[in-house]
Amino acid sequence: MEESSKYTLKSDVIFKYIFSKSYILKDFLEAILNVHIHSIDVKEQYSLHSDNIIDKICYVDLKANINDDLIVNIEMQGREDKSFLNRIVIYKSALNKEQVKRSQKYDVLKKVMGINIVDYTLFEGIDNYFTTWRYREDNNLNYIPTKFKISDINVENYIELEKFRKNEHTFENKLDLWVAYIDGTNPEWVKRALKENKIIAEAERLRKEYIADEENRKLIDAYENWKFCQDIRENDIKKEGIEEGIEKGIEKGIEKGIEKGIEKEKTNNIISMHKKGIDIKTIAEIVHKTEEEVNEIIAKK
Repeated sequence: MEESSKYTLKSDVIFKYIFSKSYILKDFLEAILNVHIHSIDVKEQYSLHSDNIIDKICYVDLKANINDDLIVNIEMQGREDKSFLNRIVIYKSALNKEQVKRSQKYDVLKKVMGINIVDYTLFEGIDNYFTTWRYREDNNLNYIPTKFKISDINVENYIELEKFRKNEHTFENKLDLWVAYIDGTNPEWVKRALKENKIIAEAERLRKEYIADEENRKLIDAYENWKFCQDIRENDIKKEGIEEGIEKGIEKGIEKGIEKGIEKEKTNNIISMHKKGIDIKTIAEIVHKTEEEVNEIIAKK
């Protein structure tokens, strides 16, 4: 597999492309849930037919309806984000709310489950790379109600790739094989996954076919740069704005610093995207500038 993680399943674009295939997602979810899935309806969030690059790359999630009674939301989180758990709560609330229309009874609600893959350690002090979190009563952690299963209403599963990489694995279960392939950092583990699971081998074939297309690689590069913009925007805005605000002691200093931070960020990313061969029109769309402005910035560097 390629050294760059932007061309593995850690890439949001590739992840959603591969797992939008229902038979591939079915095999992956069966490994996690340890159940037979007789029906799966993937709420496809993936499209390459939009004329606007921003529409192509701004996906929120990948959703699937499992066995007509469970809604699963799948997330891939590459960079450590302190707000990630808060976002999970919001996603879960949205999935519950969208199920019920006005005047409809609440008994139509299906169970909602989250599957979250993170490329870092999220829960310190727990060795398991795969954990499941449910509702529990503080003083009766082992209690499971018999009249209704509140513990099944909102379930969150987490796969921590950093923990997976640090441990040895027997690969006796399907989930180990899938996680080894998704992580992609250990060539021997990946080879074993491809050899022992024909669906994973098919996913790899599709991945290679996908990244062989230059336009698809440009889309991935554009998305990675867009994410980079989002990651550094808050830091740059705070740093430049606060420093100048303190210096001048007035609100206008903060506003000016914010503007400088945003423009500096855009300039850096324009140069970076241009070096990677992304076309001027696409760059302009991402940074919200005209093509003429983008060309001027490139010419000055």
